[in-house]
Amino acid sequence: RRNYFKLGAAFYWAGYPEQALPYLDEVVRQTPENDKALNAIGQIHLDRGRLPQARSFLERAVAANPALGEAWNNLGGVELGAGNLDAALRNYRRAIALLPKAAYPLVNAGEIEAQRGDANAGAKLFLRALEVDPKDAEAPNQLGMLAAREGRNAEAKEWFEKAIALRRDYAGAINNLGVLYSQMGQSNDAVAAFEYGVRVAPDDEVLYMNLGRIYVKLGERAKARDVMLRLLERKPDNAAAAKALRELEGR
Repeated sequence: RRNYFKLGAAFYWAGYPEQALPYLDEVVRQTPENDKALNAIGQIHLDRGRLPQARSFLERAVAANPALGEAWNNLGGVELGAGNLDAALRNYRRAIALLPKAAYPLVNAGEIEAQRGDANAGAKLFLRALEVDPKDAEAPNQLGMLAAREGRNAEAKEWFEKAIALRRDYAGAINNLGVLYSQMGQSNDAVAAFEYGVRVAPDDEVLYMNLGRIYVKLGERAKARDVMLRLLERKPDNAAAAKALRELEGR
């Protein structure tokens, strides 16, 4: 007999979540209380922004297994997507209790605390995440963003650099470092950061756009035009790059 769960998982981890769904749906049809399949389906819907479907499957998952921390974490994502910060935080805290060796629910809860305006509570959770998993790159990136918001630029720079050292192609941290350099008036360092970013994370559109803006700021419009062309070569349907290119060529 086919192992539909393994087939679904194979498609999911290969980067084809939608193709995984029919196999996972078959698992649930055959075993309606299969908590792992229910959670996997819920996560796929969550990642695609289909919140009602995600909620339905994830609530079934925690009903089948109230100790499934991954499902509580995903339910936190559903509540966050729906704008229910208090409910999201409750679910993330359940996940923290059930997954004591995982960094990601701590980071997720920390982000909620930061959004709610409690930077200290957020920082404590991010630091706990680093203690749980010193190789987690998201926690130092979040600590860098907290420091940058409070004007602690040197500290923010150190946190972003730590995140990039942990994950050299971490586009979010690279972009944050480039933006920080730009805000500090260090345009050449910003260019270096964004150029590094488009080299190691060539599918991240934000890095190209910010690099183009820096070149325009420096008066190097030809280089900005080249950046937009590089992005359009990789992603021909990018409307923002096409618009920026028209503006650059029209002057």
